[in-house]
Amino acid sequence: MMNNLNPLKVNNSHAHSRLNKAAGYKILIIGNEYTGNAQAISCLAQTSYKTKVVNSSTEGMRCLGLKHFDMILLSATLPQEDGFEILKAIRHVYNIPILFTLTNNDEFDCIYALELGADDVVYSPFSIRELLARIKLRIKRHQQTEGYGVHPLVTVKQFSLDVNKRCIHIKDRRLSLTDTEFDILAFLIINKGCTVSKEDISQRVFKRPLAEYDRSIDVHISNLRRKIPDCINADCIRTVRGRGYMLV
Repeated sequence: MMNNLNPLKVNNSHAHSRLNKAAGYKILIIGNEYTGNAQAISCLAQTSYKTKVVNSSTEGMRCLGLKHFDMILLSATLPQEDGFEILKAIRHVYNIPILFTLTNNDEFDCIYALELGADDVVYSPFSIRELLARIKLRIKRHQQTEGYGVHPLVTVKQFSLDVNKRCIHIKDRRLSLTDTEFDILAFLIINKGCTVSKEDISQRVFKRPLAEYDRSIDVHISNLRRKIPDCINADCIRTVRGRGYMLV
């Protein structure tokens, strides 16, 4: 598919002046140049948008958990994964603009993507101006609403996370958590099913690199396990040896 695409260049000076206004905006691209995103990657590389390209839902969710992004560009075709299922999983947790890219002009797929929560759909191949206009519009509209990032209320299995009130419930029972415990458990919830390292937790919660021989995260995890009631699996926070922790 990539061999059929010509390298894209932005030659219009007026277009360049508008692109400079994109400085600082971060876009997560899920799906590399072999999955229908070749045009987008080539185009955005010439703009002031900051892009991060990953090729799996696991990598994508990990990036979203660690950093702020202003928009997600998601391909419908990913290696061994269904882009529609990834779209559903992302939208369940994150309120970030999602531009869904399709390689076939299928009305049903377009409607299905919108029903699952995509903010917009674009068919590949597409024009540079069309892509940039759609990205600019979606980012602007989200900035004019209540904000974006993690949904204020996130429910994952027995856990209910209220971001604004900074509280977590398990089956209608509110957990008594310290601020640090809340931040760590919330981080695990929004990354459910993905392994997060101690370095990830340190960067996200404490805003610093993990110090050598620092055992404080292990202590907080131990305290969280004790506070989780017996009504759910006591091993729901699983230690992934040599890698970190995972909420299962």
